[in-house]
Amino acid sequence: MSKDQLEYSFQPTSNPRCTVLTLQGGLTLAHIFELQNQLRDLDADLLIVDCTALEYMDSAGLGVIVNFYVPQSDKGRKVAIVGISDRVWALFTSTRVDQFFSRFPSVEAAVSSL
Repeated sequence: MSKDQLEYSFQPTSNPRCTVLTLQGGLTLAHIFELQNQLRDLDADLLIVDCTALEYMDSAGLGVIVNFYVPQSDKGRKVAIVGISDRVWALFTSTRVDQFFSRFPSVEAAVSSL
């Protein structure tokens, strides 16, 4: 899949208060608006963002994740990042938002953290 395309899906986990958002392709300005709307309606204590198949993220894509995180954090909810490549994680570290997100090697590890 090209970084110019984005496919994503929301899946429940065995824990009803946990949802997995799987991203594939590129999370860029061209793709954020529909995802942003769906995230506004999400009600979960833990959102696991599975980035295993995410090839690219620009600052607008990062903004979607951060803008979801801020009000969730105020409610005591968490956002965990799974399977993110070093290249994409570098965007988190260079903007210093990495400190706000837990990073896990697998969805199962993230679910067990709740």
